[in-house]
Amino acid sequence: MSQEAKVIVQLREMILGGELSGGERILEATIAEKLGVSRTPIRYALSVLAAEGLIVGGGKRGFTVRSLTMQDIAVAIDVRGVLEGLAARMAAEKGLSQPHLTAFKRCLADGDDLLSRGSVAKGDDETYERINREFHRLLLEAAGSDHLSNALAMNDRLPFAAAGAVALETEAPTLLRTQYSLLFTAHAQHHAIVEALENRESWRLQSLMQEHALVAKRNITMMASRHAGKLDPDAPVNGKLIQELRFSAIV
Repeated sequence: MSQEAKVIVQLREMILGGELSGGERILEATIAEKLGVSRTPIRYALSVLAAEGLIVGGGKRGFTVRSLTMQDIAVAIDVRGVLEGLAARMAAEKGLSQPHLTAFKRCLADGDDLLSRGSVAKGDDETYERINREFHRLLLEAAGSDHLSNALAMNDRLPFAAAGAVALETEAPTLLRTQYSLLFTAHAQHHAIVEALENRESWRLQSLMQEHALVAKRNITMMASRHAGKLDPDAPVNGKLIQELRFSAIV
C-alpha cells in the first residue's frame, strides 16, 4: 500500500472512529505530526475524503469533519438500492452467464443452510456477511459497468452504506428473534432477485433492489436505537455511536 493510500485509510478511521468529531477543523500540521508524514500525503488524503463526503470545506479556511446524521446514513443506503437496482436491470438485460448463475445459486444455498436452524447465533454475522458481500459483488460484476462500480464504491465509503453491513447481537432474545426475521427476509429477497435475473425480468429488479435496501436501513436503525435510545434522524451521529455500531456490524 502506498503512503498516500495508507494516510487515506488512517484519516478515514480517525473520522469514523470518533477521534475527529463532526464539525472539528482538521489541522494539517497536527495530523501530519500524529501520522509521522509530511503535509503532502495529508493534503491528498483530504481531497479524497472531501470527494467521499466525509469532510467539507477546503481553500484558505481548511477542511472540517462533516457531521453525519442517521438521515445521511439512511439516504446512502437508499442510493445503494437505486444503483444496485440499475445494476440488476443491466445484468438481466444482458442475461446471466452460467458461471454467474451458478455462483448466485451457491450464495442462495449457503444462506438457506445458515437460516435452516430457525435462529441466529454467535458467528452467524461473519457467515452471513460473507454470503451477502459475495451476492452483491456478483450482481455488480454481472452488470459489467465500471462507471456503476465506481459510483457504488464512492457511496459505500459512508458508514453502513455498503452491502456488507450486517448488524447482529446475541444478548437479548427479543432482539435475536427480530434479527433472524430481518435476515430471513433479506435472504428471501435474494431468492426473488435471482429468479428475476434468471428470467430476465428487468422491469421487476429496480423495485426489488430498493425494497432489499430497506432491510439494511431497518437493521441499522434498530441497532442504533438499541445503543443510543430514541434518535433524532437529523441530529449528528457522534463518533462513539458509530464506533459502537461498528463492533456490532460487519462493515
